[in-house]
Amino acid sequence: MIVHLIWSGDRKGGAQKVALSISKSNSAVITTSVLHGSLSKEFKKRGLKFSDNWFASLKSSDSLICSDYRTIFIALVARFILRSKYRVLGLIHSNRKKKIDYLLHFASKLTRSNDKFVVSTLEQIKYLNVFFNKHSLLLARFFLDVDQQLITGNSLNVMYFGRLSLKKKVEDYVRCIPDHSDKDRVYYIFGDGDRSLVGESASQLLQVYFGWFNLRDVVVQYGIRYVVIPNCDEGISLVTLEAIRMGLIPITRATSAFSTLKLPLYLLWREGVNLEEKIQELDCMDSKKLIIELNYVVDNYIKNVGFVTNYFDG
Repeated sequence: MIVHLIWSGDRKGGAQKVALSISKSNSAVITTSVLHGSLSKEFKKRGLKFSDNWFASLKSSDSLICSDYRTIFIALVARFILRSKYRVLGLIHSNRKKKIDYLLHFASKLTRSNDKFVVSTLEQIKYLNVFFNKHSLLLARFFLDVDQQLITGNSLNVMYFGRLSLKKKVEDYVRCIPDHSDKDRVYYIFGDGDRSLVGESASQLLQVYFGWFNLRDVVVQYGIRYVVIPNCDEGISLVTLEAIRMGLIPITRATSAFSTLKLPLYLLWREGVNLEEKIQELDCMDSKKLIIELNYVVDNYIKNVGFVTNYFDG
């Protein structure tokens, strides 16, 4: 039995989207979460398997997919205590390295030869190779193909789209929004979570909408051209890929988007660089050619990097 253990049972989030993709790809997978939420209803509504008892599912599994460091740690410790035989397949999304070295050192003592750790970036492989055998580290994508639904328009608006949390660095985005722009431009935030991180921005250019939204609906209604990813520890962001498929231009601090996904370097928002000036550079480029180039990059990534379920039986 293949069980997919994720941390949060919230319906929204990157790990949850990955779980849905995996379940769609492999009907044998049973998903479960440590923390309860509305995700179980979403799975059952779609006819996908979901268990409300994560510990019982863990004990019954032959292969246990774990969606982040927390669930990997739980799986390894539980296997040791229970003397279980399940294989661990760890999925590691983030490039974050701080404060987890000691956990990885401990986890490395509990791994077995058939355990695998699937990562989304080359940086992760380099970092984790210090703790785990290089043969246990695999590069994969955590999503199925993203449909191309190009949206055409002439607006120059910018947005942050997603969860509001410290690790997403949304406060950096808010802090870098200018007081004025020479262009007819609005900066938006669409998302939910820790609303205090948005704070009180002095900029008249910022508009904030709390809640969970459909990306395509937002792009069409508010005329978005650019999506900003301010978190430098982000792995291969699903928002980045979906935005490209819709004809948006990502501006990101995540270096993995350039080394692994192979985005052109002029989309990198470097530390200390003025955000509005960076966007104005892109305003001057031929957006149609840029969008064609970016979609070609995504096509190559999907072609050359296998989906995570490729490793279930390996």
